[in-house]
Amino acid sequence: MCGFVGVLKNKAGIWEETAQEQFKNSNRMIFHRGPDDEGYFEDDQVLFGFRRLSIIDIESGHQPFSYLDERYWMVFNGEVYNYIELRKDLLEKGYVFSTDSDTEVIIALFDYYREEAFEKLRGMFAILIWDTKEQTLFGARDPFGIKPLYYRETERGLYFASEKKSIIEPFTESVSHDALQHYLSFQYAPEPCTLSQEIKKIEPGYYFTKKTDQPLDFKRYFHATFQPVNYEKSAFIERIRSVMYDSVNVHMRSDVPVGSFLSGGIDSTIIASIAREIHPDIKTFSVGFEQHGYSEVDVAKETAEALGVQNYEYMISPEEFVSKIPKIIYHLDDPLADPAAIPLYFVAREASKHVTVVLSGEGADELFGGYNIYREPSSLKLFESVPTMLKSALSQVAKIIPEGVKGKSFIERGTTPLKDRYIGNAKIFEERDKQALLTFYNSIGKYKIFVDIPRVGTL
Repeated sequence: MCGFVGVLKNKAGIWEETAQEQFKNSNRMIFHRGPDDEGYFEDDQVLFGFRRLSIIDIESGHQPFSYLDERYWMVFNGEVYNYIELRKDLLEKGYVFSTDSDTEVIIALFDYYREEAFEKLRGMFAILIWDTKEQTLFGARDPFGIKPLYYRETERGLYFASEKKSIIEPFTESVSHDALQHYLSFQYAPEPCTLSQEIKKIEPGYYFTKKTDQPLDFKRYFHATFQPVNYEKSAFIERIRSVMYDSVNVHMRSDVPVGSFLSGGIDSTIIASIAREIHPDIKTFSVGFEQHGYSEVDVAKETAEALGVQNYEYMISPEEFVSKIPKIIYHLDDPLADPAAIPLYFVAREASKHVTVVLSGEGADELFGGYNIYREPSSLKLFESVPTMLKSALSQVAKIIPEGVKGKSFIERGTTPLKDRYIGNAKIFEERDKQALLTFYNSIGKYKIFVDIPRVGTL
């Protein structure tokens, strides 16, 4: 990964040495994101800082990147997987390239398509583009929000950063009451909120424009669509196989070694299997715990042997688990109440000893219904035929049944609307708990109003 810090100045002019050094310190705070290279650009209106982890076109992909006689300056964190195809299209349109990087393809694409360029990018990215001719700053974040992009307004200017800590250090901050209340509901702060009142996130699938004398203007460029299709089962299987192979293949476009996480589960095994077809010498990585029953290492080892890949295993001791929590919290920026972040840290650390890029397989459970909650509508289907009045009465009965009595949870969930039931599967605090805990509790800020979840169909 890479990272950057940027600022659109409130007052035109080159910053004094003290302010420049403060800005550079903010950029150095994300050294861990890009240990290979450091770069800066400043003119009267903007200041960019960049940290690079070299993956594609190692020799020429330096940033901040200038294009068309320095009309454009860009910083870009991420990777665009279809850059080869986009480059071919731009060559046919008469564009000339001086590097083999995906960075140059992005800026050329932007020059031709302007804001429509962002919807043509396939990958994970956070981008800032300064157009010196139009005196306008453009920015975008990938459709799934894989790459972070924070911003905050200050007296000195509008700051952007890949990590929140880069724009906390020079300033004071206060806790966002709304974000904290939602954190107690979701175990994370939904975007664009962060736990810092003054700092927000660019939302996934959005781009923005910012002229020096006008406010930020956000527009959504990505819209997920779900269309029913009438395929035979065999056609579905072949389509999924084709899409999976294509996805793994383009994700492995790299000028540095690529590895894959391996838990032994279906998702990571499929990815590792495809990766081995593409690169037979692929390395895989697994972690486990010393306590019996909490480790997937044995299964991962068997899977690796069956696939014929070299697997690196790391066992996490209880002492090391606890000792690394402060460091993991530091890198998370905002709280995330998901214990899976801890083994993920260890497996990523182990992988970094051997490869620069790794396939994680994140999101497979959501796409393929891997969690038990996705099967629940089938088991609760009988409640759909229960009259509303009877369902309401059953709900009241469930409330007085003692905890631990068999059937209580089944009745509770069967008489609860889908939206409330689904969110309730993850929450720890009920609304009454949050109201008692938070002196600033806001009933209007309850999750049912804050988030509208569209039902796109029945699984």
